[in-house]
Amino acid sequence: IYISSSMVYGNWTKTIMSEEDNPSPTNMYGTLKLLSEQIVKQYHNNYTIVRPSAVYGYGDDKRRVTQLFLNKIKNDESIVLQGADNLFDFTHVDDVAHGLQLICNSDPKNQTYNITKGIARSLRYFTDLLYEKLNKNPDYTVEPIPENYPIRGALDISKAQEELKYDPKFDLSKGLDDTISKYQ
Repeated sequence: IYISSSMVYGNWTKTIMSEEDNPSPTNMYGTLKLLSEQIVKQYHNNYTIVRPSAVYGYGDDKRRVTQLFLNKIKNDESIVLQGADNLFDFTHVDDVAHGLQLICNSDPKNQTYNITKGIARSLRYFTDLLYEKLNKNPDYTVEPIPENYPIRGALDISKAQEELKYDPKFDLSKGLDDTISKYQ
């Protein structure tokens, strides 16, 4: 099992991207993930590639958006939203773990799966929800999206739902409640 990234898709060419859509990364991270997928395919005869998106939850690196924003909001520090209206398919870490468990139990051969929530939310929506859940007044400025950062959206999870019986449990509100409660 290779954990790749939704960043391999680059700029979304439609509202929801599926595993059948051609990857076209726009930055180094997405390019390296796609190259790694190609290496896996080249050198393994039984692989599964997983493409998660905007993973968050307890244990997240403090430099990633959820933990970074949580800490800033708790400390009454201002936040800069780069690309506030860019969409993300925020996916709780427990849903990703569940998807991986389903893959291990079913042992698909030479497949790629989008393992996400399958719903796009803007960075602004996500941030406003964090402020609301922490009972704080929003304190952020908005800047344009970085030039090499892709325009994103949701991933089509129907293949994982049909073949693996994948059923993500955490909507963004419930997932943030879980995350916040574990950091208290």
